[in-house]
Amino acid sequence: MKTVLKILIIPIALVLAYLIFNQYIINTYDGRLCVSPSIEMSKKNNLYLGVYKPLKDSVSLKDKKIKAVEIWTEKRWRDGHTGLFFREIYSEDGFNLIVPYKTNFDSVDYVVEPPDRNYISHMGGQPGLGFVYSYSENLDTIKLYIQQRKNDSWEESMNVDSINYIKAY
Repeated sequence: MKTVLKILIIPIALVLAYLIFNQYIINTYDGRLCVSPSIEMSKKNNLYLGVYKPLKDSVSLKDKKIKAVEIWTEKRWRDGHTGLFFREIYSEDGFNLIVPYKTNFDSVDYVVEPPDRNYISHMGGQPGLGFVYSYSENLDTIKLYIQQRKNDSWEESMNVDSINYIKAY
């Protein structure tokens, strides 16, 4: 019985030692920009700033109108890991702007873009979250363009509408 126990304990101990050592090396501060997956998580981590309200009710696409939604913001932050299950949040100047949408990301036939792409860092469309941008400074108003593709290809797109937002926090 003791031999069987030793045979099981030694591999388990080696696997645990490897996992702890591996996590210690891999999980160091990686410095990438991150975004919270929800307003609730943003509030929980003390990152949530507030909302920007649209100055019009709807946005016109080529073939339909969609309701203009509030966009929310949080402090700009980076993620870092220093241990096996320990996560740190490093907030910095600027903010993340999240433009939510209600449909599945694969079925979205429009893109929301700021007017000056050099001014922001685009963090991509996040399924279930929306279009995400990271601005380096806080703004009172934001203008976003709604783009749709030409001829069933995203290689060419055109602005079909725009919407102005005003800070409400």
